[in-house]
Amino acid sequence: MKTILLSILCLSFVTAYSQTIFESEADVLQYLTTKSPFTNKEANVSLTFSDMGSRLSSGRSSYFNPDVTLVSSTRAVVEYQSLNNPDVTVQFIVDTKENVIMDRRDRSIFRAYSYDEEQPQKTPVKQPVKPAPKKKPVPVKKKS
Repeated sequence: MKTILLSILCLSFVTAYSQTIFESEADVLQYLTTKSPFTNKEANVSLTFSDMGSRLSSGRSSYFNPDVTLVSSTRAVVEYQSLNNPDVTVQFIVDTKENVIMDRRDRSIFRAYSYDEEQPQKTPVKQPVKPAPKKKPVPVKKKS
């Protein structure tokens, strides 16, 4: 009985904390769609993947026709073609270990903030506490 409970506990732990494994090109496109949007906060740019990863939007630019190359079980390269100019392509390295994608051209990193624990935590700023103003006592008049 203890062995069964221990096995269930281990299996649930592994399932909860496992990373995405790429077994096919469809896995890569599904990962991009489910983790979307990917954001580069320094450059104030966000990448959104839709239609099962077949479309990429970034501001006014739109891309389609993904070409996926699996590099390992946790890394892939995805190339998209521009809708506006067919000669323009963009390539991204998808990394599930780091939960990021990286532009191959300029090495810009875009992070997926799909989960609360991945959001950068803000440190509360301590404000100086001002003492409350002292109230003057009001004299009470006695009735005669």
